Amino acid sequence: MIFHDEPGPENTTSWSHTAVSRIIKSLRQLFQSFEGSECFDEQVADVLCRNTSKPVNDTFDTFDDWIAQFCGPNIRWESIGLLWAHLEGLSDAISTLTHRQLQWVENKRSSVLSHDHIHYCIEIARRFTAGNNMLLDLCRRHAALGTMVYGDASPVYWNSHSLCVSMLLFLGLHASGEASRPQTQPQKPSFCVEHKRLLYSYIFANDKSEVSFTGRPPLLSRRYCSSVPPLDLTDSCMVSEDTLIEECNALDDRGWNTKGEISSNSYIRARYLMAYVFDEVVEVALGNDTHATLEYLQ
Repeated sequence: MIFHDEPGPENTTSWSHTAVSRIIKSLRQLFQSFEGSECFDEQVADVLCRNTSKPVNDTFDTFDDWIAQFCGPNIRWESIGLLWAHLEGLSDAISTLTHRQLQWVENKRSSVLSHDHIHYCIEIARRFTAGNNMLLDLCRRHAALGTMVYGDASPVYWNSHSLCVSMLLFLGLHASGEASRPQTQPQKPSFCVEHKRLLYSYIFANDKSEVSFTGRPPLLSRRYCSSVPPLDLTDSCMVSEDTLIEECNALDDRGWNTKGEISSNSYIRARYLMAYVFDEVVEVALGNDTHATLEYLQ
């Protein structure tokens, strides 16, 4: 695994790029603090486990306040998992095409190895915490890698996806008060609110994709969800409060950007809106004793 300090061109920088840089720096500092110790592995693991047991606040408005809970002296197992996820470019169809600071050593790449290590980080973290937004983000990236390694029909992916849904419901992101606010320009945009909306929309859309592929019932239904998709904001603006406010003010009244740019949020918003309509079709196609009238279909 090779780390490049520069995240690449500014237009490809996302919050995960910034997070990875800070986590790598924190990891180096952690290693240096126990350098030469006979119990190096145990001491590093002890710090990670103790930090993971601390509760995470997922209500911060700014990215810096939120990510500080996973960096510096607060580095956790979720942080290590994000490094492996970033190495594989796991996020969405748009972000995966951007430059990554972490690269495989030539001829050493193994997606199976990454999948296993992300799984270990998730399972260890779940021993110390019931769940948080970063852990849920890690779970949905792990599920995405599972489809590439084992396929959409594999039980490995089904288990990963079901964990995403159960944690999403446990955290209340399907009907989060903040994430359920009307899709209008807020007085002050919040990183955590937009992150929650993205996680919900991504998992909801994936759930409907599985229905169309397998014909099995969905795990999520729009009838029990009130959260809305994220605003159409660029990846790079999420790390700066000033830029976030500026770009938010430039959106139209429905939350779409007016510059004609396509970002990760644009893609996920579109997928969610299509999945929401498809969920209505699923009810008619798979529902038990469903009697759809012509008026309902129209």
